[in-house]
Amino acid sequence: MNFNEKQAIYLQIASIVCDTILEGKWKVDKIPSVRELAVDLQVNPNTVMRAYDHLQQEQILMNKREWPSCGSRAAENNNREREKPLSHPGASPTIPQSDVVGVQP
Repeated sequence: MNFNEKQAIYLQIASIVCDTILEGKWKVDKIPSVRELAVDLQVNPNTVMRAYDHLQQEQILMNKREWPSCGSRAAENNNREREKPLSHPGASPTIPQSDVVGVQP
């Protein structure tokens, strides 16, 4: 494929992706993989990845892993629980936990 030298190739690919979706040739939830598009356009897969990242930052595309679902909410709640500090039953606000469990600094 011939690209314009005056504009970054990843931006041109992002434009091609948008145009192809608007023309109805691709559905937003079914675009080619990075490798497939790289082969079709004869470019480095990193360039296509950069185009897809750009479209995600512009909120034109969304990674399927980021779609909200019940499972993702449960995972999010689970992560919040993990972020809470672990507490030993004998710990107090004035005595460091390391002293309670017998760990020397």
